[in-house]
Amino acid sequence: MYYSDKFKKDVVNRYLNGESVPKIHKDTGVSKSTIYEWINSSKECFSITAMQKTIDRQRQKIKRLESMIEIIHEADFFQEIPLEKRLDLIDKIWETYGINVSCDALDVAHGTFHNHQKRGKGKNYLHNKRKSELLPEIEKIDNEFHHIYGANKITAELKNRGFNASKNTILKIMQEEHIHSLRMDKNYCAFLNGEKRNVINRKFDTQRPNQAWVSDVTYLQIGNAKPKYFFLCVIMDLYSRKIIAHSVGETNSKRLINTTFRKAIESRDINEGLVFHSDRGANYTSKSFCDLLVEYGVIQSFSKPGTPYDNAVIESFFQNFKTECFNHYFDIRNKKELINIIDEYINFYNIKRSHSYLNYVSPDDYERKYFEHSKNPRTE
Repeated sequence: MYYSDKFKKDVVNRYLNGESVPKIHKDTGVSKSTIYEWINSSKECFSITAMQKTIDRQRQKIKRLESMIEIIHEADFFQEIPLEKRLDLIDKIWETYGINVSCDALDVAHGTFHNHQKRGKGKNYLHNKRKSELLPEIEKIDNEFHHIYGANKITAELKNRGFNASKNTILKIMQEEHIHSLRMDKNYCAFLNGEKRNVINRKFDTQRPNQAWVSDVTYLQIGNAKPKYFFLCVIMDLYSRKIIAHSVGETNSKRLINTTFRKAIESRDINEGLVFHSDRGANYTSKSFCDLLVEYGVIQSFSKPGTPYDNAVIESFFQNFKTECFNHYFDIRNKKELINIIDEYINFYNIKRSHSYLNYVSPDDYERKYFEHSKNPRTE
C-alpha cells in the first residue's frame, strides 16, 4: 500500500511526541514493522533517540554517584579524620574544585575553612613553611652541582638526601628565588635573542621515546552551505611516531598549543634534554609557550622559514589523516562530531595502524617492545 511522505512524517512525529507503536498501529492500521522501519529511517528520530539514551545514561551515572556519596557521608568516615587534616586537604584542592564543593565533600563548614585561612594557616602559610625547610637544601644542591641541575634533578637529589617533595613544589620555590639551570637559561636567552635553531635538522630517527617531539597545526573545514573552520594541533613522539597529544580549537591560538603541550606532559614521563620541534608560527614562538618549555627544561627547535620538509613527519601524518579519514566525511555538523572522528582515527593510528618505518607494527606496539627490552635486556 502506498503512503505519502507527509503521512509517514506524521506517524513518526506521533512516536516522537510520546505515543507508543501499538497505539499508532491501532489508529492507522499500518503494520508495526512498517512503523518501526519509518522510525529507524528518520534521521531526526535517530538523533533525538540517541541523545535521549545519552541523557538517560548520564542521569543513571549521576544518581549512582549521588548514592555513593550519601553512603560515604552516612558511614561517618570523615568524622574519624581529624578536622585539621581535612582542612589541610581542602587547602590543597579548593583552587581546583572550589571552596564550597571541597568543604561539602569533606564535611567541613564553609565558615570553618574561611577562619582557617584568616588565622594564617592556609596555603601561603603551608607553602612558606615548606619553603623554609627546602630552600637551604635546594641552594646547597644548586651550588654543589655548579648550577646545571633543573627542577627534575634537584627533586631527585633531595629524595636521595631524605627530603620528600613534589617536582612542582621544588619548581615553584626555584622560580620564586630565581634559581635556574644554566642549560635552561642558555636556551631561553638564545630564544629571546632571536636564535631559532633547527636542532632536529631533518634527523627524524631517535634512540628512545621522549627524546624528540614534533608538532604542527592544520585547519579543517566542515559544512558546505555555512562552512566552519577548526584547527587541529598534534604532538608526535619521533621514536614511535605515536600521537601523544592532540587538541581541536576554533582559532589557531597560543592557548591551543599550550593546552596540547600540557596534555603531552601529563601523559609522558620526560627527562631534561627533550627536544620540541615545530615551525615558526606565532603560537609556537610566543613568550607564554617558550616559558612553558623552559619550565619543563625542554629544548626548542624550529624549521627554517618556508621549509615544510624540516617537519616532514608531522606533515605526513596530516596527509594520512585527511586521506584515510577526514576527506571521507561530508556531513560533519559540529565540533563535537569532528572531535569524535579525530579521536577515533588517532586511537586507530596509535593502536592498530602499522607503519613501514616501524617494521609494520603500530606505534603502541613499537613503544611496548622498547620498554620490554629496557626492562629485560638480552645478555650478549
